[in-house]
Amino acid sequence: MTHTHICTSPPACGRRGFALPMVIIIVFVLAGALAAGFSMTRSERIIDDAGRANVYAQSNAETGLQRAMTERASLGLASGTPPATDSVRVTLTHGFADVVVTRVRPVVGTEPAVYLVRSHGYSTASNVAGTPNAEYTATQFATWQAGSMTVKASFMSLTGITKNGAVGEISGIDNCGDSTNVAGVAVPKVPGYSQSGGSIAAVLAGTPLIDSTMGATPAAMAPNVGVNWAGMISGALITPDFTSNNAGVGFPSSTWFAANPGAYPIILVDNLVTETFTVPPGRGMLIIKGNMAISGSDIWTGVVLVGGVLTSNGNNTITGAVITGLNVKLGLTVGTNAVGNGNKDFLYDSCAVASAVAGMGRMRPYKNTWSNTYAVY
Repeated sequence: MTHTHICTSPPACGRRGFALPMVIIIVFVLAGALAAGFSMTRSERIIDDAGRANVYAQSNAETGLQRAMTERASLGLASGTPPATDSVRVTLTHGFADVVVTRVRPVVGTEPAVYLVRSHGYSTASNVAGTPNAEYTATQFATWQAGSMTVKASFMSLTGITKNGAVGEISGIDNCGDSTNVAGVAVPKVPGYSQSGGSIAAVLAGTPLIDSTMGATPAAMAPNVGVNWAGMISGALITPDFTSNNAGVGFPSSTWFAANPGAYPIILVDNLVTETFTVPPGRGMLIIKGNMAISGSDIWTGVVLVGGVLTSNGNNTITGAVITGLNVKLGLTVGTNAVGNGNKDFLYDSCAVASAVAGMGRMRPYKNTWSNTYAVY
C-alpha cells in the first residue's frame, strides 16, 4: 500500500530542505574566509620577506664595496695597482656580492687613474616560493694609492747594533741604482753601533755611515720612526697575505715562491715578543712581532720589520731594508741586535722595497661619489 504525506501546515512545508542549502552556503563562506586568510598570510609573509631580503641585499652590496676597497688581495682581486678590469664574488652569510672594478680613466701626467668600484649584492635568504631574490647595487669612484716607505738606512734599529768582526757589508748605497743613497745604519746615540774587530768603514757604506740623529735613546728615537707598528701587527692597517706562527705554520713554502716568481706577499709572523722566528729564504714584506733569526746562507728580498731583535749567524743576505726594535714603540724593552760572525750583507735596494710595499697600496674612495642609482645591465 502506498502512503502519501499531505502537508497541512504551510509554514512547515516551506522550510522543508532548508538545512542543506544553509550548510552549503556556510561551507562556501568558511572556505572563502580560509582562502582569504591564507592569501593574506602569504601576502604578509611576502612583504616581510621582501623587506628582510632588501636589507640583506643592501648590506651585501655595501660589504662587498667596502671590502673591495680594503681587502683586495684576500678577496682574490689583483694585488698592487688594479688592472683595467677586475672582478670577484664575495660570499656572505645571507647571500653574496659581485664586485667589479673598472678603470674609467688612466693615469694622466701626475694625476692617478680613476676606478669605478661596483658591488651588486644579492640576498639568498629563504623566502616564499616563487618570489624573486632581492638585489641591490652600490658604487663609488676611487683612485689607487700605492704603498710607499721612506727608508733612512739599510739597517735601522731602535735599540742599537753590535757587529762581530769586519766581514760582510751593511750598505745604504742603492743596490738598484734607482734612488738616493741612505745611511748604512740608523741607531740611537745610546747604545749606538759597535763593532769588534776591523774598520767600521770596511763594513758600513752609505751617506752617512751611521745616522744617530733620530734620538739619543731608544725611547727618544721611537716617535721619529715612521712606522705605525701597533696598526700593522693588529691588522688594523694592513691585511697580510699569509699569517704564520713561530713554528712557521702558515708561512709560504719555497714551492709557493717558485710558483709565484713575481709575488712579494705581506707575511705576518704572529709570535710572542719572547719568541724567536727563524726566517727561511723568501721575499716580500716580512712583519715579525717578536724576535728574528737568520742563519746559514738564507736570503731575504724586500722589507723586514721586527718588533724585537735580529740575530744573524752564517753567511746570509737581506736585500731591501730592515727595521728592528719596533716594540719600543709599544713601551716594551728590547735588547740590542747581534750581528754575529760570518759574511752578512744588509743591502739597501729601492726596487726591492718598492716591490715589498706595493701590496700595502689601497683604494682611496673619492668623497661624495657613493651611489645606489648606477645603471646595471
